[in-house]
Amino acid sequence: MPRGFLAIAAVGLLLCVMSCTTANHNVDITEAKELFFANKLSSARPLLQQAYDAAPGNAEVCCYLAETCRRLGQIDEAVKYASEALDSQPCNAFAHTVLASAYEPMWSSWDGTSDDICWSHALAAVECDSLDGNAWLVIWAQALKRGDSAKELDALRALRQTNFFSQPVIEYNRWVLNSLPENSLLLTSGDLDTYPAVMLQQVDRIRPDVVIANLSLLNTDWYDQYLNKSVGLPLPLPAGVDQNLRSKINGKEIVSPAMQRINAWIELKSAGQLTRPILLATTARPENLPPELRDKVSFAGAYFTIGDAALESAELADALGSSFDSVDLTAFDHPVVSQADRSPVRRTTSHFCAMNICEVGIRLCEALREKDDLESAGRCLETVKSLAVRSGVEAKFSEKIKAVEASLQS
Repeated sequence: MPRGFLAIAAVGLLLCVMSCTTANHNVDITEAKELFFANKLSSARPLLQQAYDAAPGNAEVCCYLAETCRRLGQIDEAVKYASEALDSQPCNAFAHTVLASAYEPMWSSWDGTSDDICWSHALAAVECDSLDGNAWLVIWAQALKRGDSAKELDALRALRQTNFFSQPVIEYNRWVLNSLPENSLLLTSGDLDTYPAVMLQQVDRIRPDVVIANLSLLNTDWYDQYLNKSVGLPLPLPAGVDQNLRSKINGKEIVSPAMQRINAWIELKSAGQLTRPILLATTARPENLPPELRDKVSFAGAYFTIGDAALESAELADALGSSFDSVDLTAFDHPVVSQADRSPVRRTTSHFCAMNICEVGIRLCEALREKDDLESAGRCLETVKSLAVRSGVEAKFSEKIKAVEASLQS
């Protein structure tokens, strides 16, 4: 066989291999990502697995598969796929962030958790991409635990400078903070009512008098110590109380460590040892509290009070009016969901900010109707309708809006 033919054949084979390899690494995971961001992880998982089988060296596929596995509690697989992503792209911020989250003891019951490994991967992530707010969130939480106030502030500043949170979410948190009584203790329930609020406090210096305590973090054995050292909040549980975070069972109710601590703070307040008003964010629904706490909660507009007397109807109407009028509704001309945020949970729950403001608006409309101020009630209702439409939550409030409309026409 002529040498020229063999050379041409060899080149052809090489091109074929290169073509196959290229095709192998370029797979379309659009549908899988849509399911992922919709928090339909069980549906996204098999599609990502198929993409991985077709392109095992694709770092993006590995990262999304790893994060999906992590959120499904499949931590060994998450670590495996994220590590493979780093094999092909050693400075991949997404992969480092997945590993940091997998090793974070606060977020996982996996046997391999490690604060030190979590910390090293989180720092590596922001070294690879200083604009990755997902990694800075991990650093913020770890910095709290480590007592590293400098790194805590670095993380909050990075979140602010990179505009990681959407404008509606930031405005919602600004609105809540500015609505609170002086020196309040605000109990928050999730990421989007905690991170942005703390960021506004620390970076923008909005309402630094308020103490923000996250209910999830209150289930850890170090967070109340942090609050005691940083803002002087009394330690809620006396010496000798089980600090190993085993939930206590009270009849059929499971009382979490967080709820035990809140009960203790209420007792300290009753005894005059805690002067701060204890408030519950409207994102933390009272029905999720144990019965003994549920009965002490009263709606007050941008928040619930705990342990204080409920506002009289006239006082509540004034509070609702002042609160609703203080919202900068132009912020809701912008997307509610942050495209920089990879968390499917935060993406699918970010509409809560508009929903909570709409709820305050509806209650204000009803209060104005009861006062026979139909003109003001009508203007209020139009504002609520506009906000609901702009924020994509009109379906959630259609029945309530119809009911108010009917009452105004009767």
